[in-house]
Amino acid sequence: MGFDVPTLAFMSLFVGLELTAGFLLAGLLLGRQPGLRQWSASAAVIFTGGVIWMFQAILPETTLAVVSNGLLLLGAAFGWAGARAFCDRPYSTRPFWLGVVPFALAIGWFSEVSPSLRARVIVYSAAASAWSLATAWTFFRHGPRHLRASVRFAGGAYLLHGAFLVARLFFPQSGQRSTDLLLPGWPREVAGLEVIVSSIAFVLALAALLGHRLMADLERAGRIDVLTGVRNRRSVEDEGARGVEVCVATRLPCAVLLFDLDRFKRINDTHGHLAGDAALRHFAAILEPELRRSDLFGRWGGEEFVAVMPGATGDEALAAAERLRALVARSPVSFERASIELTVSIGVAWNEGEGMELGALVARADAALYRAKDGGRDRVIEATGS
Repeated sequence: MGFDVPTLAFMSLFVGLELTAGFLLAGLLLGRQPGLRQWSASAAVIFTGGVIWMFQAILPETTLAVVSNGLLLLGAAFGWAGARAFCDRPYSTRPFWLGVVPFALAIGWFSEVSPSLRARVIVYSAAASAWSLATAWTFFRHGPRHLRASVRFAGGAYLLHGAFLVARLFFPQSGQRSTDLLLPGWPREVAGLEVIVSSIAFVLALAALLGHRLMADLERAGRIDVLTGVRNRRSVEDEGARGVEVCVATRLPCAVLLFDLDRFKRINDTHGHLAGDAALRHFAAILEPELRRSDLFGRWGGEEFVAVMPGATGDEALAAAERLRALVARSPVSFERASIELTVSIGVAWNEGEGMELGALVARADAALYRAKDGGRDRVIEATGS
């Protein structure tokens, strides 16, 4: 038993309406999630193109074909832009015009000058498949690794849709007017079903992407110090403990640097607590880029910070600590109209592959830090026995 093509078209339009409403609601609830604005525009533009296409008895054939198909292609372009934004990749609006306007004009040509419904379907399917495959490539090539499952699902949905559009280039197609697309026949029935299935797949895929990204952001927020933007103590303890365990298991060295801003209370008393906050942010901002990518840096509490350096020997840790101490000493804090001098004392401890946990390393670094403070501040002291 065949499917009623007009019913399939109406169902596709209804799914498009739900998709548009869903994205608009997501925009209100989730705010500025990467890609959400572009995907909302994509859903709205595609739905508008579908609505215009339904007014076949009112609009002139050429106007109907150019505007509706042009909007559908523009919606596909917005979908690609949303994928780029979600994956933190730049994009230009130039492809919008190159991938929409020439094809819309070609569809107009095959509507007005040389009427051919088959040619119009080929032109649209070629352009739409290119947008869909480009979107799939963006997900597969640039998708965030920590969202791998949902990224692969989204990429797969766009890949299958693009593959269908390529196959549609070879479907038999008769007729010359848009209304002929509503006539019975397996090519039109399959196309109608695919639109519904792919639309539902897109909804599920993009909802999974946004949901997983939101969950990851919330988890990350729970592991980041709000004031400075670096890891908080819980994050350093969890990740640092695993790093030390790996070093112990593989008999690699591991070092811990414990930092304490000198005379921090004086900064608060003299310039106010906002100046103290500025000093903490400044310290974190200048230190984190100077550490290795494998190092774990975070706020330990108050004006204390810590760096766990897997694989670093004692000499490497001491050299890094001295370099960082000198950097802080020559980098005053700018607060309002004041320039606030800042120095730091650093305690350094390490193991050379012995079985030592993170807590023991931090305790030894803390003892060394106490001696650095007691010895006049603005200096690096290594732990005894390191």
